[in-house]
Amino acid sequence: MNETNRFVGDPDLLVRMEQNLAEHACHLHPHVKGAGVTETGDLLIADSGLDDDT
Repeated sequence: MNETNRFVGDPDLLVRMEQNLAEHACHLHPHVKGAGVTETGDLLIADSGLDDDT
């Protein structure tokens, strides 16, 4: 199989991409004072704990 096309047609690709992004977004949060991660169903909130409005 051609390396560039190995994921074409993979029905789980978008789900796995989303899970990978979520893991990267909250990787350090458990180790940072004031930061936290909340998971509820299909929602993941990665709170940095920084006092800002973004």
